[in-house]
Amino acid sequence: MNKDRINSADPRAVLQAAYAALSGAQSETPENFILGVAVLFRETASVLQLDHSELLAKAESITRDADTYWFANVRALRQFI
Repeated sequence: MNKDRINSADPRAVLQAAYAALSGAQSETPENFILGVAVLFRETASVLQLDHSELLAKAESITRDADTYWFANVRALRQFI
């Protein structure tokens, strides 16, 4: 994985990846779902040697910008959750 590409990721593609990840967990209870997402995030970042706080900051930036530019995509994601 090219870590430099994280900073230039296409927000629409990132949101699409979020939908894909959520789609597989639809049948889980809310408690298992949120903990499963947390474990997936932690382990993925750990294995790829990525800084958790940097990833969360980038995610915050994407959702903040998406709220402005791609509101329908973010709203749909929030409703999906």
